[in-house]
Amino acid sequence: MGLFTELSEQPTAEFEIEEETLGGGGNWISETGVYDFVIKMAFGGQSSGGAYFITMELETEDGKAMTYTNYLTSGASKGTRPYYVCKKTGKNKPLPGYSILNAVDVIITGNPAQYPVTETKQIPLYNKEADAVIPTEAEVVMGWVGKPITGLIKMTREFKQAKNAAGKWVDTTETRDKAEVVHFVDSVTGQTRSEKMASKDAVVKPAFEAKFGSDYVYDKTKGAKAKAGASKTETAADVGDSPFGAK
Repeated sequence: MGLFTELSEQPTAEFEIEEETLGGGGNWISETGVYDFVIKMAFGGQSSGGAYFITMELETEDGKAMTYTNYLTSGASKGTRPYYVCKKTGKNKPLPGYSILNAVDVIITGNPAQYPVTETKQIPLYNKEADAVIPTEAEVVMGWVGKPITGLIKMTREFKQAKNAAGKWVDTTETRDKAEVVHFVDSVTGQTRSEKMASKDAVVKPAFEAKFGSDYVYDKTKGAKAKAGASKTETAADVGDSPFGAK
């Protein structure tokens, strides 16, 4: 089972993964669109706060690249859980990162378990202290490596961040555009996880293609200039049901 063995052995609360909706330099992905990828590498780990993550190195047939990292669980202080409790309904809801990564596992491997299977391997990874790519032991999701997956990618504009005098990460007035995954879907059928499991026709992917042109950018900074300079903690207080909120 690998990296997630301990998590899989813990008792977990019931929660239902929701159906997917569209919701509101170099050769890296820089435009909104639907991209057919091959997963060149996929490995998991834990953050300093104890949250479990998976990083995927993705590449299209014409060489466009994307490195995608998301979290399957909250940090240790929040229970290391793949879900959060919705304050409005009191129900358990999966973390957005868990939903997306679980979809990849189900689509590619059909794995019915809560977490993907990993194996300890030596892979080339960047080492900050050495400032170089060196062979590093990592927990690799071998069932994903070399497999196709299609990403619905939306360009998003946000404030850049920097540390202030107190060492907190804060928004600056500068902005950046980055590629964000809305959903991963089956590269052959175009189905989302939910569509595939329910044997439904693919509707989310064509709806995405119809709704968003290549020049679309979701601007998170629009109307938020006054908040530039606020810390992550301060701005998060305005968000209703944070996945990393209190138990």
